[in-house]
Amino acid sequence: MFSEQPDILNCRAGRLNDAQVQLALDTLNAIRVLHELAPVTLNHLTEQESNQAALMVAANGKLDHNPPASWHCFSTT
Repeated sequence: MFSEQPDILNCRAGRLNDAQVQLALDTLNAIRVLHELAPVTLNHLTEQESNQAALMVAANGKLDHNPPASWHCFSTT
C-alpha cells in the first residue's frame, strides 16, 4: 500500500504507492460523477502538505483546520 512506510512515533508521513493514490482518485471521481460534479485531478505539488496533514490527524486522533503547535508531529506545512 505504501511506497514509503509512515512512522508516527518519529513523525514521518510516508507515502502511498501510485496504485493506491490512483484508486482513491478514481473512487472520488466516481462519486463526483453520481452528483454531476466535474472530476478532480491530483496536484503533486501539494502532496507533501496533504501527507503531513494526514500524519498529524493520525498522530493525534483529531481533525482540526488550525491544529495547535502542541500537537504531536505538528508542522507549519
